[in-house]
Amino acid sequence: MGKMARSIFSKVSPVLIFQKQNVSNEREKIASSRLGAYGSAISLSPELSSERRRRRWAELESSLPEGFSKRVRDRGLVHVGWVPQHQILAHPSVSFYISRVGLSSVIEALVNDCQLVLLPMKSDQFFNSRLVGENGIMKSGVEVKRRDEDGYFEKEDISEAVKTVMIKVDVEPGRSIRMNQQKWRDFLVDKGAQDKFISNMILKMKHLLVDSIDE
Repeated sequence: MGKMARSIFSKVSPVLIFQKQNVSNEREKIASSRLGAYGSAISLSPELSSERRRRRWAELESSLPEGFSKRVRDRGLVHVGWVPQHQILAHPSVSFYISRVGLSSVIEALVNDCQLVLLPMKSDQFFNSRLVGENGIMKSGVEVKRRDEDGYFEKEDISEAVKTVMIKVDVEPGRSIRMNQQKWRDFLVDKGAQDKFISNMILKMKHLLVDSIDE
């Protein structure tokens, strides 16, 4: 999902956000805050004419179910286009994030303490999902299950993934995923640890420079 940077945008995603204040438990959270980014093959590169952009925006908006925007008008927000993703994920009403698993988005979700539901669509997103998912190294998110033969998934598969990190948190794998998510968040927001990585990288670069001069 993109940021507000018109000079680089090439793809768009419809963003669906549902919020309700004063939630008191996890079951209410699952009904009160949903944030999803779903990929689109519709290109909106800056070279397109204004008329073609309008047509493609209309095509993208038409991908939503008929009457959907009207049905959720009083209890949520549907936005098609570019959004300040970091600010949305940081909002206290947003409890989890259905992500296409771009690495930057994963880091932003973890830093902002959002539970991760992984829905990769192409290229490195599948690798990232294997890294972040419950069977990977980080074990801090749950991937939506798909059919092996064609990658197809249904709404029930998304629902089950969301329940794993939002409701079934007292049993496995939800319990471990939540614990690992918190562990990785603590690591990412640890300024001392991050500063040490930068210092070590600079030191190694200096050593490489000295070694090349000596040669």
